[in-house]
Amino acid sequence: MERAILKHLGLWQPEAHERAPPAPALAWPRYANLPLTYHPVPDIA
Repeated sequence: MERAILKHLGLWQPEAHERAPPAPALAWPRYANLPLTYHPVPDIA
């Protein structure tokens, strides 16, 4: 919604609001495991 409003007003600047592309795998340290995985932790609080 915010993007549509800013585009309508002519204030949308994509390079300032969007993410950068992911780093190539060779830019990661050797010890990094690719692909990264997510293991959810149960909410006990």
